[in-house]
Amino acid sequence: HTTIANGATGLSVRTILNTELVELFGENAKAMVSVPTSEDMLNIPLEYLADGKLCFVVEDKTVYQYTVVGTVWAQIAQVILATTITADGPALIGAGASSTNFPATTTVNSKGQSGHTSPTNTGVVGESAASALVVGVGVCGSSKTSSAKEARGVAGIGKVNDTTDSVSSVGVFARAIDTHAGGSNIAVFANASAGANNYSFYGYDGKLHNEGDVTTAGAVTATGDVTGDNVAGATVTATGLSKGGTGHFGGAANYSEFEADGTLKFNGDATVWKDLITSASNLRSGGSPPTFAQFLNGVYGYRFDAGTADELHGSFELQHDYKEGTDLDFHVHWSPTTTNNGNVVWGVEYTVQNIAGVFPAT
Repeated sequence: HTTIANGATGLSVRTILNTELVELFGENAKAMVSVPTSEDMLNIPLEYLADGKLCFVVEDKTVYQYTVVGTVWAQIAQVILATTITADGPALIGAGASSTNFPATTTVNSKGQSGHTSPTNTGVVGESAASALVVGVGVCGSSKTSSAKEARGVAGIGKVNDTTDSVSSVGVFARAIDTHAGGSNIAVFANASAGANNYSFYGYDGKLHNEGDVTTAGAVTATGDVTGDNVAGATVTATGLSKGGTGHFGGAANYSEFEADGTLKFNGDATVWKDLITSASNLRSGGSPPTFAQFLNGVYGYRFDAGTADELHGSFELQHDYKEGTDLDFHVHWSPTTTNNGNVVWGVEYTVQNIAGVFPAT
């Protein structure tokens, strides 16, 4: 048998066959009556239904809307929401609903065709087309909390057929890939605000994986490691960042980095000077040597005479943290022995060469 329900108790939809029993639900009771033929449905007594209540009946694969007038049916509308039910295809709701676009779907709800088609086995399809003034929404899920229970507007659950399955089980699948000149393609758009804590995305287990770039306009806070599977590979931990086996700190041109072997390297403005100190007392005299004389009390040092090109000579190895190819900058620390004014000119004659090389001219 089938159920014909009024507006207060819901709707059960299926075709009523000839001589089929019809169960009538009223506000206070129910009755079982026999329908000899489809045409006789309008003459079914409805003393168990309240006067003026709406009822919905499926007859010959078409939805009819009836109201109760006294004790008889009164048909007031036909093809509500253009709903069609077929035995071998989906239930189509809306003028744009198409079984051709979704042949393996149980129910197609259309508020204007979206242009999407799918051969997948689907329970419910919701599609719409935006107008000049109204946003198009294919499926809208809304829920309200109670004092003790959360509300979920839309819930997607991915299941597996067998524990040996090797394919992915996806709870919610989102895609936006159509080519267009302007605007953005956004697969998932989320907004969370006005709560004690607001999360536009909240995951409590598993990894967050994205094969494209990740862009954020706000701060990124992590209590664990953040890893990436881009071409070079990147890892951010509590101790710093590594990319492709190196650590990079700073901007694009001015930065410090740790090379793959752990060597610290400075680039651009991050480059710093480091003194390679040689005391004059460790140099040897030659040519026109300065005098080794008293500087102050019991402190002695080399004294260079005014107007004389006194010379000291020595050699040293460049330290291993020297940045090859950069200039060497010589400077001298000195102290006068009188209050005379004037300039002191220091000259440095030098030659530099790598290991196993031939020293060039000074």
